[in-house]
Amino acid sequence: HLIRQPRLSDEEYRDQWLSVQYPASIFREGEPEIYTENGERVRSKSEKMIADRLYHLGIPYRYECPLYLNGLGEIFPDFTLLHVKQRREIILEHFGLMDQPDYIEKALHKIEIYEKNDYLPGKNLLITHETSRRPLDMRNVDKLISQVFAL
Repeated sequence: HLIRQPRLSDEEYRDQWLSVQYPASIFREGEPEIYTENGERVRSKSEKMIADRLYHLGIPYRYECPLYLNGLGEIFPDFTLLHVKQRREIILEHFGLMDQPDYIEKALHKIEIYEKNDYLPGKNLLITHETSRRPLDMRNVDKLISQVFAL
């Protein structure tokens, strides 16, 4: 006979996922000190806005948790979200310097690599972006999150 493990409740599953330890983000000296309402340090005001929204919506996430992608190696996505009900992870990448040509090239390359690794925009890859003249629109962030998490 096979021994069946009891299925974890959503709360137990979330807590277990959140308890996994991963290397902390490394910040260079001189980088701005921006902290979320949850007390973690992030790299930009826009990432703080996104993190705070996820926190308030009760969506579990990890900030800059390592992920291995074929063709790119180990990367650190801005956010790894947990869809508790579906028991799956979703990557959220914020591209904050989309008015810089070199940054745009790197961003597009990264998106292509995600796609080759079966991370598909709107499905298990959420993408936000901004330029210096077009700041992050939290209404679009809310729409993306609502669509994937059926809020």
